[in-house]
Amino acid sequence: MKFLIIDDEEDIREVLSMLITSHYDVNILQAVDGQNALDVLNSDGPFDLVLCDFNMPHKNGAEVYAEVRKNSNAPFILISTDQEKFKKQVPNPTFFDGIAKPFDDKDLTKKIESLISQKNIPVQKESYLPVSIDLLEKIEVPGVPLFIKLNASQYIKVLNDSAQFNSYEVVRFKNKKLTHLYVELVDLKVLISNYRRNIFAKADWDNINTDEALANLQGDWSLILEASRNFGWSPSVTDLAKENIAKTLAVIEKNQELKKTFERLKLSNSKNYVSPHCYSLVFLTGEILKELAWNSPRTQQKMTFACLLHDMELSDTMFSNKQELIKNQKLHEELHHQTNYKIFNHATIAAEFVTNWTSCPPDVDKLIHQHHEKFDGTGFPQKLNFLTIFPLAAVLIIAEDLIYQSLHYPEKKLTDYLAEHESYYNKGDIKKIYAAAVNVIQKTSC
Repeated sequence: MKFLIIDDEEDIREVLSMLITSHYDVNILQAVDGQNALDVLNSDGPFDLVLCDFNMPHKNGAEVYAEVRKNSNAPFILISTDQEKFKKQVPNPTFFDGIAKPFDDKDLTKKIESLISQKNIPVQKESYLPVSIDLLEKIEVPGVPLFIKLNASQYIKVLNDSAQFNSYEVVRFKNKKLTHLYVELVDLKVLISNYRRNIFAKADWDNINTDEALANLQGDWSLILEASRNFGWSPSVTDLAKENIAKTLAVIEKNQELKKTFERLKLSNSKNYVSPHCYSLVFLTGEILKELAWNSPRTQQKMTFACLLHDMELSDTMFSNKQELIKNQKLHEELHHQTNYKIFNHATIAAEFVTNWTSCPPDVDKLIHQHHEKFDGTGFPQKLNFLTIFPLAAVLIIAEDLIYQSLHYPEKKLTDYLAEHESYYNKGDIKKIYAAAVNVIQKTSC
């Protein structure tokens, strides 16, 4: 059985291909625009199913549908938010269904099976499926183990589920003349979910105007958090958050001075804690990421989301109480108080929220959930240690520690603090993050 996927966005074609091959043992061909689709239909048709976008160069989805119908009754699924535009050009389509982007894999498979109900679609029987190295680089953190194929029945794991697939890995595998790695079929949905969150979040942010003048981002974020506490994360509040984060990313690109950020934190109004804390984290983590050469736009976006949303459940009063409870080591002792219980669980609640926010990049939930963990295993809520903490979360944790010191012990230099705590930070994979933080603080003379 043979399917044709037509879309001018490579990412969407790859998502569809992965979704379909995770369920069915079918051959997939792709076309990059309307005219290319006609060429493929003529050279490789007929097809058992056509999945097509609407807005494409050369010919749109309605025009492609008309060409398909000249020679075939192949089922046709329009994958686009422009369903109404299609219906205006094709009032009574046959063997047809539509689904909007972003699409759900269950909805898609239902529509496929409904349109091809008379035929038996072969079920995927392979235990491992190939994924291109170029695609894995786009995901950055696939979130599943990756394998190479030794022979028809043997696969060997080469990366675990927490590994970053960065440019080093791309070069390493391409030097071995590999074009694909493999994932287990049972893990493919996780990989697809991470990939979809990447590309759909990217599409959202590419459309946001970051050219507007920046005006009092900290105050704006305070208002957004207050609105979310009173009215929930409604679409309007979410849109405000999107705009704020986009503007924040634009600010980061302008290389704001880290030292001035620390000074603003120390001098900020005593009744306003959360917002200046969040923005100090944005700039400090950004500098550490640069020092580590981890500052791809995607990674910076993840970190910015995490910095701004990690304390979203805390009011300024609760944030102040949290700092005091942590300072006096009383948070775990007083969980019977409702406020303290909420403080203890604020990371878990915020992580659950971002997991369900489709515009939020992947891994932000991990960063938020782990931001109060400690490298010696005494943190909360999971009591992770330096061996189990996610690397990007480690950057956030060290930045949190430094900002806490700057706020509560302003008379003490951060360079001295880091030197005194070298044995705590300088272990395992945390060593290089610690070294990067030391370099950043030394450069800023904090």
